[in-house]
Amino acid sequence: MTGESTLRHADWRFLFGPQVGPEFDLLALSGGPAGLGDLLVDCGIARHVAPISSRSNEYQALAVLPGSPLSFRDACALLTPGQALYFEGPIEQTDIRDVSITHYLLLGPANARRYVQVDDRTMAWYARSLVSGASAVQQVARWMLSRSPRIASRLAMRRGAAIGTVAWKLPPTAGPAVQGRTERRRTRSAVGVEFLSTLAPPGALSRIDRCAVESQLNETARIQMTSGVDDGSRVVTLWFSDESSQPMRVAKTARHPNFDEQIAREQSTLAHLHRMLPEELAVAVPMPLAERRDGTTLTVTESWTPGTRVIDLAWRRNRAFGEKQLDLRLAAHWLRRAHRHLEPSERASARAWFAGSLDMPAAVRSMWARHYPDALLTVDATRQRVERLVDDPLSVTLRHRDFTPWNVLRDGAHLSVIDWENASPDAPPGPGICDLLYFTLHWGCAVDGRDDSAAWLLALLGPAAEHTDAMQAASEEIDRYRAAFEISRDYLIPFWIVMLLEHGVERERRERHLGERQRRSHHNEFAGLLAALLPLVQA
Repeated sequence: MTGESTLRHADWRFLFGPQVGPEFDLLALSGGPAGLGDLLVDCGIARHVAPISSRSNEYQALAVLPGSPLSFRDACALLTPGQALYFEGPIEQTDIRDVSITHYLLLGPANARRYVQVDDRTMAWYARSLVSGASAVQQVARWMLSRSPRIASRLAMRRGAAIGTVAWKLPPTAGPAVQGRTERRRTRSAVGVEFLSTLAPPGALSRIDRCAVESQLNETARIQMTSGVDDGSRVVTLWFSDESSQPMRVAKTARHPNFDEQIAREQSTLAHLHRMLPEELAVAVPMPLAERRDGTTLTVTESWTPGTRVIDLAWRRNRAFGEKQLDLRLAAHWLRRAHRHLEPSERASARAWFAGSLDMPAAVRSMWARHYPDALLTVDATRQRVERLVDDPLSVTLRHRDFTPWNVLRDGAHLSVIDWENASPDAPPGPGICDLLYFTLHWGCAVDGRDDSAAWLLALLGPAAEHTDAMQAASEEIDRYRAAFEISRDYLIPFWIVMLLEHGVERERRERHLGERQRRSHHNEFAGLLAALLPLVQA
């Protein structure tokens, strides 16, 4: 395991809570891969990291990782009030009866881990917002998490060996260490408001009360998630205030230095959107609040946008199709209006745009030639197909580039659109229909309960008589978008190809940045989708 991947997969380090400067003067480490201590110092978690046997009276935190000889009881016995503990391994229910801790549950899929702090607010919000309820088990889990966090935590603790557990040793009273952290939070509050005033457009502060912004930087309870089932480029922390039943702000921390530029660019994109969009549309977009660097770790903060992810709403089997269709209509309506405000005055040449968009990087083309030859044939056949079409002018706009049902939240009739890290005002604009196509693919598969996205997409592009209700609804919204922006039906399949190619190339770029190309097998689902569409393109 390389140093970079060791650090990237040490998600627990973010649970200690980033502060201004290193959080701990000395962090005791037991277990884990060789060289991890130096990396934790480099990323700003602690000024010094030492084995548990060294200067044990002076450390402020203890991290016990796989390979450590310490049991949970042994680790707790080493702590004094004010010290923090992260323990990864099996924990018996009897181990925590007499220990004053606030612990976190590790939930969700292994490649997108979610650490949920056990209290009524975070557990209820997590169950309501991030558990889909697609199966009977998930529906029971939603009820259990929202109604009885104690029972839920006990059941999870029994699976501690499988899912891991995070534990904090909290002081009975706020001692000097806690008071010092409170003072640092006040400093960050002032910095956050100052940063917001520099980024926000004129009049934007009237939308967010300055006192509310200051209070958003003083929360305690939280939920922490590694970002994405695909790349894991960042960790997202949802902060809850003492009395709030939903998050008050969102902090995003790059897990790898190669992604610092991306999360920093997202802040400038959010500010640009607030300048360009009318208030009724901009309210759906998070407001940038702050940016901070601790060692080599970059963290940005933005306002919380309420709602339940549309992807979770789409998967719920006990939810009427009419409500799911309304999710799609609201998202497509917001997208059409936003793109109209964000499009430049000049249109692009269809042939020129497709020629540039279908031009693949040499490294990706070489890799796909070995793993996905049919995907390359699909791209090349599409290029030939476009050259035979009429060279229509294309309406282009600033695109989200990751407009998926898990990045669109619904709260009644209100929508929120989050995660703009792939968008940039400086990037060349493109046809916004690609955003809608990406959304409908994931939404339709979820509503129809289909895991085979290639089969679903082929059916969508096939005879209308064989469409499911979800496919019919998706086709209607796509046609409505085409009519609004005067897009020829002849360009629809080429747009699907370009959208999938863009995401496939982006997946390769991210994995190259993460240094994980030494894998036994290569998998890129977007390339697989392109390969599946070859018969359709050649017809």
